[in-house]
Amino acid sequence: MKKSLLGAFLTAFLIAGLILASAMRFEAVQASTEVTGIIYSNTKWTKENSPYNLASSITVASETTLTIEPGTIVQLNEYHLQVNGTLIARGTSSDPINFHGGTSISTGGWKITTGDNAYSIVFSPSSTGWNQQTQSGCIIENAVISNLVINGGSPKIINSFLGNIDIWGGTPEIYNNTVVGGIGAYAGSALIANNTVSQQNHYFIGYEGAIVAQRYDRNNNVIIITRKATPFVSGNVIIGNISQVEQGIGFETENATITSNKIYGCYRAGIGFYEGIGNALILGNTIYDCSYGINLNETGRLYGDHNAVVTIQRNLICNTTLGISSTLQVTVENNSIKNNTVGVVTSAPLSIIYNNIEGNNQSIYLSSPNNLDATNNWWGTTDTQAISQSIHDFDDDSTLGKVTFVPFLTEPNPAARELTPTSTPTVAPYQEPQQTEKLEIIIGVAIAAVVISAGLGLLIYLIKRK
Repeated sequence: MKKSLLGAFLTAFLIAGLILASAMRFEAVQASTEVTGIIYSNTKWTKENSPYNLASSITVASETTLTIEPGTIVQLNEYHLQVNGTLIARGTSSDPINFHGGTSISTGGWKITTGDNAYSIVFSPSSTGWNQQTQSGCIIENAVISNLVINGGSPKIINSFLGNIDIWGGTPEIYNNTVVGGIGAYAGSALIANNTVSQQNHYFIGYEGAIVAQRYDRNNNVIIITRKATPFVSGNVIIGNISQVEQGIGFETENATITSNKIYGCYRAGIGFYEGIGNALILGNTIYDCSYGINLNETGRLYGDHNAVVTIQRNLICNTTLGISSTLQVTVENNSIKNNTVGVVTSAPLSIIYNNIEGNNQSIYLSSPNNLDATNNWWGTTDTQAISQSIHDFDDDSTLGKVTFVPFLTEPNPAARELTPTSTPTVAPYQEPQQTEKLEIIIGVAIAAVVISAGLGLLIYLIKRK
């Protein structure tokens, strides 16, 4: 009877082993799907058939839709996906779409390569814009992408993790993403809102095959806005925290609106403006732990014209070396400029009114013969002598102009921003997703195999016993 029992259990374990081996073998033989060329008809890429391996760069033709299901993995293999039609790539928070790898893009002799690979997905001007009302058009949601280029069109990019974003045209919506390689707005009218943006990637920029520079991306800005771009940048958390990152937002533009962002940790300026025409509004931002809060510099690098009308309103600027530094004639109104080494440094005749300028080692430092109107501000005190001593002007250097600060407010201006910086998030480098679902399938099959085999073994034993 013992031999029969032993034989039965050996048979059971043999069956279990065969079933488990079959399950593992089934998992091993799941082939990837190779894709190449141009997609001319509506196509769906599924999780079941992934990973999709690109054997060349892929183009989604005009009037054609590529739909990518949640959980799908796309191996770009140093190629990229060009969208001339419609791309619908909507993952979920628990099952995102993953795009791995990419290639560099060359335009007019220039070639930019970011990190180990460059651009993964490129939207062309003919791509179908996202229509919120009809819920149709190009959209990427809950995806992981190395690098994204928008040459035109109006895609919506939401709830995703991205390396870099370059915007060369169109009116895209970049909303509620984590971007660890910065954003470049070079043309178009993008909405860039509610993102967490940092600068962790290194890049090379070259011309006709020769590397001419090697530095941190976006001209050492987390977000850069150039002259042809007219973006709306709002509600973002912009993190410096790397010594090579000079500025949170650097811009030289015709028109830009920068509002309600939190910017910190930049070794130069939270916001820096160089040149341009038109209007620039800097409104309601919180800037701290930078060398400069806002730096407005008229020494233009490209165009040499400085006719922009810049308005600085309702910002909180604190814990910087220089709160606001300007060589441009701008309006500074209803701001809280607090706890800086110097509140305002200027050589231009600014309009400084209705601000709360308090807790600074020095309130205003005038560096030119221009007189400065700084009336109707709150200085943290009503002591006229104390206010005068906090200002560097003609009274300290007869070559300088005079700062007029009387009349002044006798209490803080409630219309000025009076917020305190809250705890700030950290952005961890992305980690490749684990293939947990496949592992769970194998474990589940193995457990089922053991249970079934044990039952078969018991059945064999009972038969032999009879």
